[in-house]
Parts: sequence; C-alpha cells; structure tokens
Amino acid sequence: MGRAEPVPGPAAGGDGAAVLGAARRTPCRRIPGLRHADPQRADRALRHLGAGGDPGLAGAGAASGRGGCRLSRPFAEQFAQAWARPTPAGLVALLQPDARLLQPHQPPIQGREAALEEFRRLLAWLPALHGEVTRWSQSGDTVFIEWRMRLPLGRRTITIPAVDRFLLRDGLGAERVVYFDPMRLVAAVLSHPPLWPGYLKYRFAI
Repeated sequence: MGRAEPVPGPAAGGDGAAVLGAARRTPCRRIPGLRHADPQRADRALRHLGAGGDPGLAGAGAASGRGGCRLSRPFAEQFAQAWARPTPAGLVALLQPDARLLQPHQPPIQGREAALEEFRRLLAWLPALHGEVTRWSQSGDTVFIEWRMRLPLGRRTITIPAVDRFLLRDGLGAERVVYFDPMRLVAAVLSHPPLWPGYLKYRFAI
C-alpha cells in the first residue's frame, strides 16, 4: 500500500515559514472510487461529507497512483501555511488566474479576482478563522487535502472537517472543490448572535 504524509500544525508563536517540519509517514487509507483519484469518482465518494458522513474517512490519504500514494509536498505545504494564518492574498496565491472554486450551496467562483473578493469578505466576517491540515495525497495533477476549519467563538472553538480536491496546472490550483458539512457553520452562526450581522453582509453583500 502507498503512503501519505501528515502536515504538522502551526507551532505556538512560531513563524509561518517554520511551521512545516519533517512529518511522520502514516499509511494511506483506500476509499472506494478514489484509487486513481478520478475527479468524478472522487466527487461521488466524498459527497457524503455534505450529508454528514464520516469526516475521518474522506480524503485520508487515499488517492493512489502508480507505486502508491504520491505526495504533493510543495502544494500541500503552501496550502497549510496559507490557512494557518490566512490572508486573502495568501489564499489566492495558490490559484491560477482563471481558477474555478466550488463549495456546497454556493455558486461557483470563477477567477482569482473573484476569489480574492470572496476571501476578503469571509475573513472580514470571521477574522479568527484558520485551518489545520492533517494529511494529503496526490495522483498526477489531482491533489486531495484533508483539513479542519477552526473558528474560535468566545471560550469554545468550532471545528469543521473538510476535504479539498485540487486540479493543478503548473503547480497552482486550476480547480478547487471543497467538501464539508455547511450545517456545522450554520449552527455555529445561529448559536452566536454577534455573528449574525456579519453573516448577512458576507452572504448577501448588504
């Protein structure tokens, strides 16, 4: 069986460039439909995340190419660094100018400029939002990244498991599809009234 490699989380108080040290290898977990990381099969196999499926299974280092799981170390590390302390410019630096972004219950985002505006509005609403990558795998130009969105709310932190599927072109994302359960975010918003005005501004640009 091939192997995938986890990404270490950000060190407390450390510099973002020094966050990603050597990581211990862990076995790939095969998922039906993801053996060759075919995008359509991946969509079907991972779509259960949006329906409240097992977040620990999806994207867990399962994409396997010839000779086993192939690592996308440079791209996965850039993704981990970008989400450890996210900025709009840092997030769109991962994308091609004509990139297409898809997420649950939202219209597609077409182009890096549109993505920049989306991330600006998102981080203006949720400035403490960040992410922690746990593992990734790659087959050709298809990369799967399993990570956790983390949103501090007062004394607690909301954690939302997610899986991103990137199609790369020249090392940058030409297409990104993110799989997660949006109801977790909705529940967090409903339970924290101070977020309501910002959500309306973010979601409806009012």
